[in-house]
Amino acid sequence: MIGLWFLYSLTAGASEILLERSNHLGIHKTDLLRMDGGKYYFNGKDLGASLPAPVLKAWQEMEKGPLPVKGLSCPAGIYRFTQKEKEKTKSQERRGCTSGAAYAKLIRSLEVIRSHARGGPR
Repeated sequence: MIGLWFLYSLTAGASEILLERSNHLGIHKTDLLRMDGGKYYFNGKDLGASLPAPVLKAWQEMEKGPLPVKGLSCPAGIYRFTQKEKEKTKSQERRGCTSGAAYAKLIRSLEVIRSHARGGPR
């Protein structure tokens, strides 16, 4: 299924966003965004201590995460979004469908970050 580990604040000591999603065919995709010690990491690649404005905006959108959804019936597949702060022991979990406007917004933000990590336009 899908797990997304995320910590709310960019100023936190360490935060992670793990987004796993799967579809009805059993295909799984995982991406890991992490901020640790003032540096940004995407799937293990060091992106440095500062990000270009569009990439930072996309990162902040990922931090917000999706809105909670009730009563899931998702023929396209699902994801799970879990927020956890390093200093706290509890985490919050959200699940959603891998379709619709909210999911598309989440993936657009992720793709901006992915493009930057690959050396795309800044």
